[in-house]
Amino acid sequence: MYRLWILCLFLILFSTNCFKQKIPSQKLQTHRIQTNHLIILSTGSEFEEQSRASMEESSLEKSWNGPSRFVVGLAASLGAAECAFITYSKYFQPDVFSNGALCQAAGGCGNVLTGPYSQIFGIPLTLPAMFVYGGVLACVLYPLFVKDQPERARVEGLTRPLILVLGTGLATFSTYLMGLLAFKLHAVCPYCFFSAFLSYTIAATVWGTKVVEQKTKAVVLGICSFLVTLLGSGLIFLYTEKALLIPQPQASTMAAIMTEEGPFSPPPIFSRSSQHASALSLQLKGLNAKMYGAFWCSHCHDQKEEFGREAFANIEYIECSPKGLNSQRDQCQQKEIPGYPTWEINGQYYPGQKSLDSLEQIVRNIMASSVESLPSQMENI
Repeated sequence: MYRLWILCLFLILFSTNCFKQKIPSQKLQTHRIQTNHLIILSTGSEFEEQSRASMEESSLEKSWNGPSRFVVGLAASLGAAECAFITYSKYFQPDVFSNGALCQAAGGCGNVLTGPYSQIFGIPLTLPAMFVYGGVLACVLYPLFVKDQPERARVEGLTRPLILVLGTGLATFSTYLMGLLAFKLHAVCPYCFFSAFLSYTIAATVWGTKVVEQKTKAVVLGICSFLVTLLGSGLIFLYTEKALLIPQPQASTMAAIMTEEGPFSPPPIFSRSSQHASALSLQLKGLNAKMYGAFWCSHCHDQKEEFGREAFANIEYIECSPKGLNSQRDQCQQKEIPGYPTWEINGQYYPGQKSLDSLEQIVRNIMASSVESLPSQMENI
C-alpha cells in the first residue's frame, strides 16, 4: 500500500510537470502561427507589387530583345553604311554628288554634301557620324555573343545606357542639320533626310522601349547627351560662319593680313590651259558662269590652276573677301554665297571645288534641259 501511494504521487507529479511544459510549447506554436499569418498579410501587397514589376520588366526585356533590338540594329547599320559611302565619295569620287541621279532629281544635294557646312577642320561630318552609328550597332550586337547569363546582364547594364546616349545625340544633331537645310541653305538633300529618319528611329525606339530601366538615370543621361550635342552643333556652326567671313590665309601671310589693310591680290595662275579646259571655259562663259572666291582660299587657287591661266581668263571671278582686290563683298552677302569656291552657272549655285568633268556634266545637264524646254517655248510664241 505504501508503495502504491508513492507510485501514484510520482505519476501525478510527472503528469503535472509534462502539462506545464506542454502549455508553453502550444502557446509558442500558436504565437508562431499568428506571427506567420501577420507576415503573410504584411508582405502580400509587396509581393503583388514585386510581381507586377517583374512582369513589366520581363515585358520590357522581351520587347528589347525582340523587335526593338532588331530595329535599332538595322537603323544603325544602314546609317553607318550611308555615312561610309558619303565619306568615301567625298574623298575619292566627289563627282558622284553632282552627277548622281539621286542628287540631280532632288535639285543638287551635292551643294550640301560638298559645301562648307558639311565638314569641320577639313573632316567630313559623316566620318564621326559613321563611328557613332557603328557604336550603337556594336552595343546592340555585343551582348548577344555573351553566353554566360550573369556576365550578359552586366554587359547589358553597360551598353544600354550608351545606346541611349548615342541615340539621343544622333537625333539632336540631325535636328540641327534639318534646321540648317531649312533656314540656312534652303536646299533638299535625300541623303540627309534618310540619315535623320534613321536617327529619329533609333531615339524613338530606345526611349519607347525604356532601354534604361531607372527613369531618373535615363532622364539625366538623355539631358546630358542633348546638351553636349547641342553645344557641339552650335560650335560647329559658329566656326563655319567665322571661316566664311574672316580671312584665313596661309601662315606666311597671316601677319600681313592682320596688320595691313590691303587690298590683297589672289596668287597668280602658273599652269597652262589644256584644250579641254579652254573649250569648257568658253561653254561656261556662254552660260554667264561666275566663280565666287577669296584671295586666301587654297581651294579657289587649285580650281584656277585646274583651268589654267588662259582658260580661266574667260571666266568671271568675284572676290568675296573684304580685304581682297576688287572686293565685291556686298554682292556675295546678298546672294548668300555659302563657301568658297562657289560656282554660279545659268542662275544655279554649286558650292565647292569641282573637277573639269563635273563642270562639264553640269553644262550638259543645263543644255539638255534647255533643249527639252524649247518645244514648249516655241508653242508659247
